[in-house]
Amino acid sequence: EMCIRDRSQPATRNALARLRAMFGDPLFVRRGSSMLPTPRAQQVAAHVRAGVGHLSAALGPGEGFDPATAERTFVIAAHDFAALTLLPGLMQRVRVEAPGVRVRVVKMGPGQPFAGLEHGTLDLVLGAAAGLPRGTSSETLAEVHYAVAVRAEHPRVKRRLTLRQYLELDHLLVAPFGGTQGAVDRALQVHGHRRRIALTVPDFLLAPHIIARTDMVVTLPRRVFELVHPGLGLRVFEPPVSVVGAPYACIWDERNSDEPAHAWLRGLVRRSVQT
Repeated sequence: EMCIRDRSQPATRNALARLRAMFGDPLFVRRGSSMLPTPRAQQVAAHVRAGVGHLSAALGPGEGFDPATAERTFVIAAHDFAALTLLPGLMQRVRVEAPGVRVRVVKMGPGQPFAGLEHGTLDLVLGAAAGLPRGTSSETLAEVHYAVAVRAEHPRVKRRLTLRQYLELDHLLVAPFGGTQGAVDRALQVHGHRRRIALTVPDFLLAPHIIARTDMVVTLPRRVFELVHPGLGLRVFEPPVSVVGAPYACIWDERNSDEPAHAWLRGLVRRSVQT
């Protein structure tokens, strides 16, 4: 209507003629001194108004995120230790701030644990900030401090653990992403040493239970032993070599850095880990 009104009479007649030919309909009919739209013209106008509205929304500022009314599922990839450290505090906050939000945690299997971020099937990955691909962003949540454990009645390890004993024992390796080496092996290689890995498992929280019933030794983030140690009867030591691992981090696709819902979730994760 505005397009017709703003044109000169000849231009209006030409434009209307083209539209009538395009739609196979007169579109406007004269009633006295007025031009009234036909039903087909009204139908077309409704679609045009809707299209203009969608275009304005797309070009305007992005939609905000209101946790109190949001209905959404976030998918987080995390190994068992990260999930146990995070989920209790996170879910307490989600239930208070966003009762309609759901969280689904999936395990990170062998291979590339960050592919889901690029493909949009994952919102966050919680794990070691090492080997991050291009296009990802991360925020350190906690530094990792390692400890070594054997069972309390271990026949060879008593009040102290020497490097010689450590190298002579069979080791349990936790490899949530697969692989045959970890931070311990890199630390030993610096000093020209190697350890003998007798068993590899994918779960952190499984390892202390195995150690409690075997004569193997395991080196894990100290926080793992703090979560499970009292009931298992383990002896926990400082590592006989300095082990430096990548910090525990929240990792996401950089395309979501400024997305309001993702920013809210990352803030909740940050506050939950600090408790």
